[in-house]
Amino acid sequence: MKKNIIFLMTLITILIIHSNVKAASTNFYEAEKIDSIYTKSVKNGTTHFQKSRFFRRKSDNKAAYCIEPFNFFDESASYETSINPNNIDQKTWERMSLIAYYGYNYQGHTDNKWYAITQLMLWQTVDKDADFYFTDYLNGNKIEKFTNEIAEINDLVNNHYIKPSFANKTININIKNNKIIDTNNVLQNFYPTTSNILIVDNYINLDKLTEGNYSFTFKRKYQNNEPVLFYYNQTSQNLMTGGYLPNDEFSLNINIYKTKLKITKIDSDTKTTTSFGDGKLNETILELYDEKKNFLQEIKLNKDCTATIDNLDLGIYYLKEKQAGTGYIQDDSFHKIELTLDNTKINYEFENKIIEKEIFIHKEYGEENNTLPEENITFEIYKDNKLVYTITTDNLGNAKIKLPYGKYLIKQKNSKTGYKYVEDFEVIVNNETTDLFYNLYDYKIPIPNTRDDINKTWYIIVASCLLIMGIYESKKYNSK
Repeated sequence: MKKNIIFLMTLITILIIHSNVKAASTNFYEAEKIDSIYTKSVKNGTTHFQKSRFFRRKSDNKAAYCIEPFNFFDESASYETSINPNNIDQKTWERMSLIAYYGYNYQGHTDNKWYAITQLMLWQTVDKDADFYFTDYLNGNKIEKFTNEIAEINDLVNNHYIKPSFANKTININIKNNKIIDTNNVLQNFYPTTSNILIVDNYINLDKLTEGNYSFTFKRKYQNNEPVLFYYNQTSQNLMTGGYLPNDEFSLNINIYKTKLKITKIDSDTKTTTSFGDGKLNETILELYDEKKNFLQEIKLNKDCTATIDNLDLGIYYLKEKQAGTGYIQDDSFHKIELTLDNTKINYEFENKIIEKEIFIHKEYGEENNTLPEENITFEIYKDNKLVYTITTDNLGNAKIKLPYGKYLIKQKNSKTGYKYVEDFEVIVNNETTDLFYNLYDYKIPIPNTRDDINKTWYIIVASCLLIMGIYESKKYNSK
């Protein structure tokens, strides 16, 4: 029983396969003649001449073509159908199929003359040992006729295998670019099998797609809803009808990417976006260049010392500083950046060095023209009323420190007993100043002369008494 079932299934499968190759029998007839068009066929001394006329399929009157011009046509014959004839090589059959498709009934080819032209071109293709041509009248002389129409069909046939320039490729495209252009200009002959992309003129519109990978299949647009068919009969000439060609499609893989270049300006000392001293990193202005160092755009930073450029194309770019932030040394070098499919998001830190100047202090003490180096004297350095640094002199009376860009107030914190402090002084570090040197001196505080002060006081007292006594005696004398 099991063997019988297997046998039955095998038989059904064979029949199904056979039905794909051979259909039910079909009949044809010689239909209307075409006015004023005559042809002649010559081979091995045999000549056939005729007025052009249609062959039609009886079931639906579809135009058919004779492909054995020197064989007899039997209108009563029934034909079997095949997709691939066994007596015509594949290359020849493909060309015949294309001529049948682009010939009569193709867009703009509906006049009856196109049937006669198509029939003649099919004969010339299937039998290269014979001579086929148009004549001026029945059994007349050879004439050059319909040369433009023949050339047009040949162009369509020859261009049939030209597919869009991106066929069977993987396209990597920036999301900002919403189209893929067909430079072969044949895209309008195809349609996508999915609805999330559109064909507009000679490009694919990608507006419906987001970042990601996609695979698409495109098929050729055909006017016919059945394939090219071959009809054969052992006693009558073989025929064919035009239609679409199988497996006429291509694939396309699309990788839509986004890129992001984030630039962060940092201080080379702090390695942060916090500016050093009175510097202002966020005032930096950068320039972006392409791979050939052609200028592309200017870049200004946000308050947080960053800037972001979205959706640059993949490739090599250069960053260069146009203007350093206030208080920073300008970097004139080109910084290379490369965006790739494996590296579409880049965070690039661009460092700057703050302007710094070295402050030298040499401290001495003593009397004028007689001073000595003063060690262990501490100076406090203030910025915006805040103590930021302290320095102390060595045994040679020297102290030094590098100060970043800004304005500072320096105060002497201590001194030897009996010696003055220097007055507070201001230091300004900018891009114009060189290293600064300060020679500072502490002089002895003068000791008051107390004996001289007492003598002066007594002189004043005695003089005052004498003055008062003089005034009194004068008034007494005048009263007498």
